[in-house]
Amino acid sequence: MNRQTYLLTVAIFLAFIFSGIAVADKPEPILPAKSMKVSEVLALKETTLDKTNFVHRLKVVKTDFKYPNICINETLLKKRDKVSGQETETVLDQKAIVADHIIVGLCPGVTEKDLKKLCRKYDVNIR
Repeated sequence: MNRQTYLLTVAIFLAFIFSGIAVADKPEPILPAKSMKVSEVLALKETTLDKTNFVHRLKVVKTDFKYPNICINETLLKKRDKVSGQETETVLDQKAIVADHIIVGLCPGVTEKDLKKLCRKYDVNIR
């Protein structure tokens, strides 16, 4: 895993690592992912749900937005045509959020100093 992918992963999951931080439960919505100009796929993971044609896809892409790294979470239905053998994908659900920024609220008793210490451990920044 390269450094950029590592930092994106840490940013996404930082709130789950440290029990004294709560993630904002309603992230700001952004434009639908299909309207984005994607210049590069930074990370991609697909998981087939059970033994069905449903697929969960999680990808981090670089775009031309103000915050260029976007995490796209999709649920797809994949079908293969029996005659042509061609596979088609239908997007059933899609959510996109900024990938390398999180908003946190400190729980009572947790200080900004505690947060800074954690950030240094994972080589991430507070703005």
